[in-house]
Amino acid sequence: MNRIDQERAIYWSHPIFADVGFLKASYVRHRYDLHTHPTYVFGLVTRGVERLRAGGSAHVAPAGSLIIVNPEVAHDGEAGIGEGWSYRTCYPTQPFMSDVMRELGRTTLPEFRDVVISDRSLLVGFLAAHLAAERGDPIDAEARLLSFVRELVLKHGSVRPSQAGDAPVSGQAVLACREIVEAKLSERLDLAMLAHASGVTRFQVIRNFKKVTGLTPGGYIRVRRVERAAQLIADGTALSEVAVACGFADQSHLTRTFRALRGMTPSIFREALISRDEAGRSMREGRAAR
Repeated sequence: MNRIDQERAIYWSHPIFADVGFLKASYVRHRYDLHTHPTYVFGLVTRGVERLRAGGSAHVAPAGSLIIVNPEVAHDGEAGIGEGWSYRTCYPTQPFMSDVMRELGRTTLPEFRDVVISDRSLLVGFLAAHLAAERGDPIDAEARLLSFVRELVLKHGSVRPSQAGDAPVSGQAVLACREIVEAKLSERLDLAMLAHASGVTRFQVIRNFKKVTGLTPGGYIRVRRVERAAQLIADGTALSEVAVACGFADQSHLTRTFRALRGMTPSIFREALISRDEAGRSMREGRAAR
């Protein structure tokens, strides 16, 4: 992440959609001049109040508000109260939005009517997507951003997609995805790969996994990676090699994920296996001595 020298702001790229930028900032004195973006702007005010003009109209966005600006629409921004404001923003490109719309059965880009939106479900969805992108967990970040954009388009876009993303749940499609996961567990996996392998859209992959397994695709992949890691640890494989073989970014990533699912670190798990084996060997030797 690159720190910007202007009060407090951090900018980074999405771990899957590299051309989609993310910003987390807090401002008190800073004021944006009127400007435009070739991208959409989706933002969430998390503290204070932002005052802005967009499309020739004035708006006030208190904490908990979503701000939506269409591409090439002139807008500015400044503090609406003395304490300033904090917000999280992302900048989905038009090609990204075109891909989303195609999977929803449409070929035209959406136009959003409202600049400031108050919607609890969308707020939660956007925040989850932004936090996942900040953590850098690829498949969760991908799924959460796609889910948020779909809900936003359905609720507030002038183009209403067809029900292409709501086809019946397919157990066969999930099976195909599982086979890909097992075959490529050490590689970088994403929803596009799973969707292509199973012949469905990315939205259907998310929905199918939830219905069939009770887990998100990211959650299922984490479970399988930890299970594979446990097998390799039991076989005596070094932890650094386990991390690579199971698709973790590094050994620290393996440790965090393993502990979250197993309640212990890989090292403790390995020590427990060694102690168990030694106890079993001592018991067998004792019986042989008698």
